[in-house]
Amino acid sequence: MRNKLSFYNNNSENVWSGFVDVLTNILIVFVFLLLIFMLSHFFLLTPSNKNNSEAVIKLNDQVNKLSKILISKSEELNKIQLEIDNKSNQIELLDKNLDVALKKAEIETNKQIELKNQINNLNNMIYQMEGEIISKENQIKERKINEKNLKKSINDLNRELQKLNDVFEATDKYIKWQNVQIVELGKKLNRSLANKAAELYKVRSKFFEKISVVLKDDKNFKLEGDRIVIQSELFFKSGSYEIEKEGKTKLNEVAELIKNLEKTIDPEVDWIVRIDGHTDNVPTIGDTSNWELSLKRALAVLQYLQSRNVDSKRLAATGFGEHQPIADNSTAEGRKQNRRIEFKLTEK
Repeated sequence: MRNKLSFYNNNSENVWSGFVDVLTNILIVFVFLLLIFMLSHFFLLTPSNKNNSEAVIKLNDQVNKLSKILISKSEELNKIQLEIDNKSNQIELLDKNLDVALKKAEIETNKQIELKNQINNLNNMIYQMEGEIISKENQIKERKINEKNLKKSINDLNRELQKLNDVFEATDKYIKWQNVQIVELGKKLNRSLANKAAELYKVRSKFFEKISVVLKDDKNFKLEGDRIVIQSELFFKSGSYEIEKEGKTKLNEVAELIKNLEKTIDPEVDWIVRIDGHTDNVPTIGDTSNWELSLKRALAVLQYLQSRNVDSKRLAATGFGEHQPIADNSTAEGRKQNRRIEFKLTEK
């Protein structure tokens, strides 16, 4: 649009500059003729003489010449006016053509911009696709390498499997023989375990028999199945886990029995004396719970037996609190029976 205006202004300036020049010349001639006309009338109105007549004639000649010049200039002016009209028509036509050309140029420019954008997009797509192609090629190379390594590993595994198959075939008969031996050993082991269980039963019976002698006539002692039950009052005051003097005296005898028992039992029999602590359901005073109290009492008995040189590997302590009663906790007598220490000779 700026080019269009520049073109239009340049042509207008050229036409109008010529027109102004012609118009100026005509105006000058007109003024000059007017001046001559006034002078001629002045001389004609004054007394005539020869010099004045000659001057008038000269002036008339000059006026005629100037008239001719004026007519010529008028004709030139008409021609210029025609040229100006033609130029104006041409400019108008050119202006219309220029509008059409500018619209076409604008359309072409937009098309070029769109094409450039499409080209840029395509270039970006090509760049991305090239990157993806390179990545895929690298993946393919890596997979080929992995495939090659896998093939090698498979071949190595096949060789190892073949070796293992050879070993399995070579040891198949040995395994069958071992199975037969295992069956035989199982039978022998069962017989041995049965013998050891029987031996442990005999030892337990002897232990109970001897401890019964030690604790005879003691109302706080009682045998129940495979357990020796002793009332806690024999060892501890209410709420305490410190062993009293009378309890220590009884435990000294129990310690001697356990040490003698270890000498008589077959070393292959893996046995222990388990010390179980129990309480009633009456809450304790302080932060210690019945469960903790039962365990501390069992540990106190175990530690005292250790101090009497009983082998630690033959002892174990557990606490059951109030959760394994043997009598009714709603009565004083029942609660007394539930407060107890139990010794149990058993296998590990």
